[in-house]
Amino acid sequence: ADLERALEVYQQAVALTPEDNPDRPGRLNNWGIALRERYSRLGSLADLERALEVYQQTIALTPEGSPDRPGRLNSWGNGLYQRYSRLGSLADLEKALDLFQQAVALTPEGSPERPGRLNNWGIILHKRYARLGSLADLERALEVYQQAVALTPEGSPDRPRYLSNWGNALYQRYRRLGSLTDLEKALEVYQQAVALTP
Repeated sequence: ADLERALEVYQQAVALTPEDNPDRPGRLNNWGIALRERYSRLGSLADLERALEVYQQTIALTPEGSPDRPGRLNSWGNGLYQRYSRLGSLADLEKALDLFQQAVALTPEGSPERPGRLNNWGIILHKRYARLGSLADLERALEVYQQAVALTPEGSPDRPRYLSNWGNALYQRYRRLGSLTDLEKALEVYQQAVALTP
C-alpha cells in the first residue's frame, strides 16, 4: 500500500512539474525507481516497461555535465538488465552495457558510488560473456570487478558481494582456460567473501 501510494504521489509530482523545470528529471527518476520496485515485487512487465520509458525521458532532460547523470544512467541500465533477465533480448543487454560504461566514465574517481557502478558494469560484461562466449568480455569483467573490490572499504556491506562476483568470473576463466592460478585466486576471493558475510 505504501509503494502504491508513493507511485501515485510521484506521478502527480511529475504531472505538476513543467517540462522545462530543472527538478523534472529528478522527479521522473524517482517515479522510475518506484515503478521498478513494484515490478520487483509483483512481476508486472508493464511496470518495468513504464519505468524504462520514464528513465529514457529522465536522461533526455538531464544535462550532459550534471552530477546526477551517472546515477540516472545507472538506474536505466538496471532496468534494462531486469528486462534482459526476463525476456532475454540481447539489445537490452548491449544497451545496459553502454549505459553502465557511461555511468562509470562520468563518476568521479573518489566517489563512493563508483564501486557499485563498476560492479554493475562487470555483471553485464560477465552476462554477455555467458551469452556470446567472448573471452574479451570476461577479461574486462575481471578487471572491473577487481577495481570495484579495490575501491570498496573493508567494512562495507557491499564488499562480500563484489568479492563473490569477482570469484565467479575467475572461476569462469579457470573453466575456460584451465589456469590453476585462476582457481587458486577464486578460492582466496570466495574465502574472503564468506569471512566478511555475517
